[in-house]
Amino acid sequence: MNRVSTDGQQVHYVRTELSSHCESPGEMVKCPTRVSAIRLIAKTEGGMALGGLTQIEAGTLLEICGDGYNERTVKVRSAKEFFCVFGVDLV
Repeated sequence: MNRVSTDGQQVHYVRTELSSHCESPGEMVKCPTRVSAIRLIAKTEGGMALGGLTQIEAGTLLEICGDGYNERTVKVRSAKEFFCVFGVDLV
């Protein structure tokens, strides 16, 4: 799972695979600024596919759900929608 933590100005990640559900429900963060996000769309055969680019407004409450599509991103949920965002945007 991608964990976002800071050590001074450096951001650290640990990466595993993207899944279709929240891997760590309960980890909540308030979006500090407006951030770019990629919408995740559920596939009929299971899993998630990358969707369109959107923005998440500052102050939106996000649930950290797991890995993004690469080592720099995390999967988050807002309401019933999933997104990939850059982990550095959440610190």
